[in-house]
Amino acid sequence: MKKLLILIFVLILSSCSQEFNEQEFNGNEIVKKDGLVWHYSSTEPLTGKVVSFHENGQIKEVGNYINGEKDGLHEVFHENSKLHRRGNYINGEKDGLHEEYREDGMRQYMFHWKNGELDGRQEYFDQWGDLRLRETCEDGVCVRSEDQRGYVGDRRYRE
Repeated sequence: MKKLLILIFVLILSSCSQEFNEQEFNGNEIVKKDGLVWHYSSTEPLTGKVVSFHENGQIKEVGNYINGEKDGLHEVFHENSKLHRRGNYINGEKDGLHEEYREDGMRQYMFHWKNGELDGRQEYFDQWGDLRLRETCEDGVCVRSEDQRGYVGDRRYRE
């Protein structure tokens, strides 16, 4: 009997936490306060998925938050439904690949982040999608650049 009660308790607890993690919020119901995202009626920073919409009804932004900070994949869309920006976050910091696209769907930028700082290859593209500039950054400092003509330069500057 005791084992059965423990099993039921664990099942109830796991279903509650699963339901909590899968909460979805309308972007019109959130506010930003003290660097965190909150549901307008909550006393706790928001944890869950936020979906906001353009006036034309198309999805504008989709992303996950944990304790009011971006966490996981975030995507922003143009009014024509094409992807505008995509990037990953960990504890509110950019981490991993971040890309930005024009309204016609052509890639504009591609950045790599680590713990909120540029780290690795950064690429900039022209309106036809051709590579214009490539930079290499380490711990937020861009140390090398190469343009589409092959010009290579050492650069040391902060973003």
